[in-house]
Amino acid sequence: MNKKTLMIAVAVIVAIVVIVGACVLLSSGKSSLKKEVVSQENYETILDEVGKKFGESDETYYYTYACIYHTAKAGFTDEYLQSKDESMLYKDITGKTVQQLIDEGKQLMEENNVTIEEYKQTLTELGGALAK
Repeated sequence: MNKKTLMIAVAVIVAIVVIVGACVLLSSGKSSLKKEVVSQENYETILDEVGKKFGESDETYYYTYACIYHTAKAGFTDEYLQSKDESMLYKDITGKTVQQLIDEGKQLMEENNVTIEEYKQTLTELGGALAK
């Protein structure tokens, strides 16, 4: 093998290693986030991280659907309406991992006959209405 061919082969191998390494790092970041347990104190931080790491994926939408569903449901209980204790809004979210909430969101969407596309449209419409 001549020197030029060897250099090209090494460059290709290095590029492959870098790409594989980047993929592993990105997926491990998502994986570790999915194991995070949500608390009232870290709820906002985790919500931001889900948006950053998962982007516009279905997992992001399932997660937010579960969180919105649980807080809205808790917000309409007599217990919350009488006490106005904000921690009660998070009672069905806290103590669960991000993955558990993603799974719940998917299940809740199926039970409520809501598709990802419908949910995205609803969020878009709400965003537009709030901006006015």
